[in-house]
Amino acid sequence: MPADRAEAANPSDVPRRIEALIKAIEAAGEHPAAASARELVTLLLDLHGDGLTAIMSVLAASPGSEAIIAKLDGDEQARALLLLHGLHPDDTETRVRRAVERLRPHLGVDGIRIEVEHVAAGTARLSVSDSKGAINGARQMLLPVEIEQIVFDAAPEIERVVIGGLEPAQPALAAG
Repeated sequence: MPADRAEAANPSDVPRRIEALIKAIEAAGEHPAAASARELVTLLLDLHGDGLTAIMSVLAASPGSEAIIAKLDGDEQARALLLLHGLHPDDTETRVRRAVERLRPHLGVDGIRIEVEHVAAGTARLSVSDSKGAINGARQMLLPVEIEQIVFDAAPEIERVVIGGLEPAQPALAAG
């Protein structure tokens, strides 16, 4: 397996990898091979998107479709395809809220509370509070990365995650 293909092996990373490859093709300018590659990518994406749209339409009109669609959402590869083609049945805010819900038990053990404040215009605004002082040192640097990754995996169309409450604590001034 080529290195580039290995990098895209995780289904949730595929949309970002596709976007990076498309940008690389676009950067090639008007080279004939680049123009052919752009047309090929467009045709393949349109073909797959149209086919998936038809499949989702048939499913949505079928008895028991909710359970089938839920199973598709539970499969990483199927979810990645639905997200790539804008066919995921849940809107962006719902997916962000569900991702945050999945984080809550993990963070709650340490007294960390996370809330979704607002999702709009490509930005997810979250707030974090810490009742046990667990957000310090390395955790203060790693926690935003963990939260962002969960949000980006659930909603790749999100361009920015703003997390309030993770600002570094200010050292107390000594009374003089």
